[in-house]
Formats: sequence, C-alpha cells, structure tokens
Amino acid sequence: MAAEASSFSPRHLPRSAKTRQLFSVLLLILATAFVFRDVVNHDFVAWDDSIHVYENPFINPPTLNKTLHFWKQPHEGLYIPVTYSVWSGLALLSSITGSPGEPILRPRVFHLFNLLIHMCNVLLVFALLRGLLLSEGASCCGALLFAVHPAQVESVAWVSELKGLLCAFFALLAIRAYVSFAQTIGRPAWWKWLLALVCYLLALLSKPAAVSLPAIIWLLDCGYLRNSQRKATMTLLPWVVLAAAFVLLTRQAQPVPESVVRVSLPSRLLVAGDAVSFYLSKLTLPIRLCADYGRDPQYVMQHRWSYLFAGVVLLLMVLAWGARKRFPHLALAFAVFLVALLPVSGLIPFAYQQYSTVADRYLYLAMLGPALALGAVVTRPMNYGIPCLLGVALGLLGYVSHAQVAYWQNDFALNERILAVNRRSIPGNNNLGITLLSSGKYEQAARCYRTILSALPGDYKANLNMGKLRIEQGRYAEATSFCSRALGTSPDAPEAHYHLARALEGQGEMAAARFEYLQAATYFEKERAVKPAYFSSMNNLAIALERIGEKAEARRHYLWALQINPNYAHGWLNLGALSLTEGRVAEGMTCLQRAVRLKPDFVEAWTNLGAAHLAQGDVEESAISYRRALEFNPSYAPARRGLERTRQHMPAKQPSSGEPQ
Repeated sequence: MAAEASSFSPRHLPRSAKTRQLFSVLLLILATAFVFRDVVNHDFVAWDDSIHVYENPFINPPTLNKTLHFWKQPHEGLYIPVTYSVWSGLALLSSITGSPGEPILRPRVFHLFNLLIHMCNVLLVFALLRGLLLSEGASCCGALLFAVHPAQVESVAWVSELKGLLCAFFALLAIRAYVSFAQTIGRPAWWKWLLALVCYLLALLSKPAAVSLPAIIWLLDCGYLRNSQRKATMTLLPWVVLAAAFVLLTRQAQPVPESVVRVSLPSRLLVAGDAVSFYLSKLTLPIRLCADYGRDPQYVMQHRWSYLFAGVVLLLMVLAWGARKRFPHLALAFAVFLVALLPVSGLIPFAYQQYSTVADRYLYLAMLGPALALGAVVTRPMNYGIPCLLGVALGLLGYVSHAQVAYWQNDFALNERILAVNRRSIPGNNNLGITLLSSGKYEQAARCYRTILSALPGDYKANLNMGKLRIEQGRYAEATSFCSRALGTSPDAPEAHYHLARALEGQGEMAAARFEYLQAATYFEKERAVKPAYFSSMNNLAIALERIGEKAEARRHYLWALQINPNYAHGWLNLGALSLTEGRVAEGMTCLQRAVRLKPDFVEAWTNLGAAHLAQGDVEESAISYRRALEFNPSYAPARRGLERTRQHMPAKQPSSGEPQ
C-alpha cells in the first residue's frame, strides 16, 4: 500500500482527479458552513465560557505577560496553554476590530474561529482518508460524516470547547505527518516524524485528551500501512513517554473528586461499557442530545440495564476481532473509535465524572473511527440506490445538527435544553436558575434550586443562590437560613458571608450584619492575596468594605480592580454608585454610562443611571434609563419604582391646537 501513496499528493493527480478533489473540498466547506452558520450570532454561555474567557482576568483584557501565565502553571485545573494563548489572541483581535463602546470580548469572533477550526479539521480528515482509502468519493463521504454529525455540534457551538477542536487539529496534523513518514519509500524522512511529534505535543498542550493518539497511530500504521507491529511500537515509544508525562501532569493539576476515585475497577469496567454503548446509540440515532446527561458512575451502577449495555459492547468487540480478516478496515475503524474514547471512557477516573462520564464533545476526535468505517463501506461495490440513501442520511444528519445548533445560542436556550433531556441536571438547574434570577423570574428560578436541593440538600451553590433570590424578594428570614446552610458547607466562602450579611441587614440585625461583612472582607482579602489578577475578588472586597463604612478603602479597591480590567462593567457600576453617594455626581454618571456601554443589558447600571438623572432634575433622561432597564428585566422592582417617580415629576402635557380642552 505504501507504494501507491503517491496519489496522496495533488501534484501527481491528472486534471480530472484534481477537479474531483477541488469539488470535494468545496462540498465539505460549504456543507460545514451551511450547517453551522448560525453559531456566529450566538452569545457566550455561562457554562465555562465565563471561567475560561469573558471573566478570565488573564484574558480580559489580554496582555503578553498574562498570556505567559498560562505557560508557567495550570489555570483553573487545566494545563492547556496553547488554547489559552489562542483565546488571548482572539481577545486582542476582538478589541482591535471592535467599535467604540462595544464590549472588548465579542462572542462573534470566538464562534467564528471555532467554526474555521472545525472546517480545517474536516479537510484534514478528508486528506487523511484519501491517503488511507485511496478513494475520492469514499473519503468525501467519511469527511462529511465527521463534519455534520449532530454529536459534533457541542464542540463547534461552544466557545469553551475550542480546546477540543485545537487538540483534534494538531492531532490530525500529527497523524497526517506520521502517515507521510511511514509511507516514505527508501530512507526514512525523520523530519516528518519529528514534525508529527511536535504536532502531538501541541495537541496535548491544547487538551490532554490527546494522550490516546499514539495508540490510534499504531493501529493505522499496522492496519492500513501494513508496517510491522515491532517497528511501529519502537517508532512510537517516545510518544508514549510524552503521553504518560501529561497524564501525571493532568492528574496533579486537576484532582479527581473522591466520589469518583472510590469507584472500584470492576465498576469502572461497567461504567466504560455503558459509556461506549451510549456513544454508539447516539452515533446511530442522534436524538435528545444535550450538554449534561447526568450519567455519573453512581447513576450507572444503580441501574441493571448497564450490565446489558456493557455486554453488548463486549459482544461487538468480539465480533470485530473475529471479522478482522474478512473486514479489516471496519474492524480497524471500530478499534480507532474505542481507543480515542479510552481516556474519557471511565476506566481511568477524571474530574468531570462527578457530573457525567459521557459528553458529546468526547466524541469529536473519536468520530475519525466512524468516518473511516463509512469510507471503507463506500469503497466496496454497491448498486446505485445505496449512494442515494447515503446522501439522504447525511442530509438528515446535517438538518438535525442545524437544529441542535440553536440550543447553544444563549444561556436560557442551552439550560432549557439540558433540563428537557435531563431534568435532574445539577449544572443545568443551577445555570438556568441564575439566568431566571437575573431576569426577575424569581419563582421559576426557585424551582430550579429546589430541584437541586431535593437531591443534594447541602449543595453550596444552590443554597447560596436561593439565599440571593430571597434577598431580592425581601424574604430575609428565609435568605438567612439558606445562606447559613451555604456557610455550613463552605465556612471560608466570602460570598456566603456577604449575602448572609445582606439578609441580616434586611432584618435589622445590624451588629450581626456588620460582623458578617467584616468576615466577608477578611476572606475576600485572602482571595485577593492568592489571586491578585482576579479583579472580581478585588471588586467584591471593595463592596464589603463599602458596606461597613470604609468608603475610602472601597474606592481604592474599585480603582485597583478597574486598573486590572478597564472593561469590567460591574466595577464601573459599583464605583459609579459609590461616587453618587459621595456627592460626586458627574464622576458617578460617567462611570455608570461606561458600564452600560460595556454591558448594554446591565439592568442595575441603567437603574442607577436613571436615579442619577432624576437627582439632577433631568426627568426625561431618567425615564429613558429606567425604561431601558425594564426592557431587559420587566420585573425589576427598583426600575419600576424609579419610573413611577419620574412620572410624578413629569410636567402635564399641553394640548395642541384642535384637541379637546
């Protein structure tokens, strides 16, 4: 097979073959763009985008020194400096191309880049299949499956999963370079092997899930390229050493929760079998896809059907082994699929298993296996009806994917979808509750938090969010109870102390409230000392200081937070509100105007701006600001009360000529 590999290079193709190749490339690009075109208009979502991107103090705003931080140490439990560096570059591009007053981090830039990387990956899969299958049509079909399968939507439509896209990009480049190295006739071109190794390192630095790549390449080398197992093993030995190093690094950077570690090895085999069977079911019938399936190890072990699913996977593995000589390409494709899933199958515990062992994004690189399988099937002789059915099937997959893309357009749509599929989802209920709370839909938000607390009464986030919700409703006694429960779980949590203080203040218990504000300030100060770049911690410390009357210190900390991140809308809101209370009206209004420019849907900032205009006697501007606040949250009581006050100050309308007196 190695001698035939010259057809891999376009330079050696006849004109008709080049035309077919160009047609295939255009088809793949247009199909991918058509299916995923709506993602460029999507927002960020709180589902990790806040942690990794738009609230990340080392990205917003970006600087060279901040980018170097990601190379020096893990960030948020992940050592993925390549991905963080790309996000920093996108943030810089966003700031350069943005309009004045526009938020520095525009989601369109990030979503567009995700889509472009996915297109590149599709073309790399096409090139790889052409080199292995030596068939234009089969390679195009396999690449189309990789491009438009609904399981790929999560990776493409979710900004935070750029790490998976980049990992696959460099992994596919590594495979491509290695295949070229292995197909070289005569003296080996070791520079290609070195290039492949560098690409593999970049894949690991994008997302550690690439640790399975040496095994994937070994299968391709021995199965498709017909090289000896011993030679392939020796050639890939340095890759295995590199993979082992990253396994240790990842385990140190991201500790696995105790509930996951406690799962015994036999139970892990059961969990892994359930995971593989789940993925196979979603490949063949991609319906009811969502971001959190809730299939954690405990859930799987509680249901007897998991034994049946694990048995089905074992049977398929036996059948694939038995058919390896008659259908070698299909057996190899199945093996590639299994090996790609190995790091996230549950055999080796990983952190996200506390929520779910399975996730659509884990299928992204593993889809190379089904793409190879489809390509192998298409290379076999068939009647004319089969290609038509295949085209219809791929078209239906694209249609389902396009519909799935809509579920990622914003926080509300995403979390509504999660709960439609998995009502007991802890992250889904928590995030939807936050979205509903910010929209003033208090009782709907409370239902989400109650769902969590019915399963996990001690959940810190749910108790804290219920406390914040009851404070907004003025139900301070209930808020005190929920915030106290949150503190029982996390006694050192400054935010819990702060909101408990608010609840106590609402009940008139000023001495207890002051004590809790002091506790909050103490813990916020500790957090700020550990994470000096975290402007949000600095801002929270300033809020606590302001509440206990330390206004000068609060102002100093607000200014520090804004010096770190001049685009921090909440910081400008708080500094503006403080300035107004100190009688610095012009300064306060300037700060509030900057806040609403950075965050046009900032209800609290519009409300404060309305109050400032009203205090200056500008009733019309005040009413405009209050109405803007109510556009984004019609139930926001302070804005409603403010608008009523403007109506009381409005002069009576003078009738125009011809109107009744």
